[in-house]
Amino acid sequence: MEKATVRLVGHGEMHPYCIEVVTPGWKGCDHALEGTIRDTMPADLREICAILKKEDIKHFSVGEPVKEGVMMFLPDGATEFVLRDAASFERAVKALTRAGWLSPEIQNTAIH
Repeated sequence: MEKATVRLVGHGEMHPYCIEVVTPGWKGCDHALEGTIRDTMPADLREICAILKKEDIKHFSVGEPVKEGVMMFLPDGATEFVLRDAASFERAVKALTRAGWLSPEIQNTAIH
């Protein structure tokens, strides 16, 4: 299986700090409906989740912002982690860069 790709994305003023993970061949939204996410989640995505958890980086549900630790599974197969603020986003970028998921050059790139 191909390695997951990680991108920094923003969705306007409401959700400017998001991390998108695409795991080829796996669509979380399908597995969420089937209730099989824990059984089928690819190792790459598990590793990224563990990195964020270890660094105590909170991500939340767009529909229910009080719910933390929620991954957003998009119909196109991407999984997004929506972060609350720039400080959390910066910490996530640094942690993912240290772990080799993001290029060091990305730290100097602004999200629009």
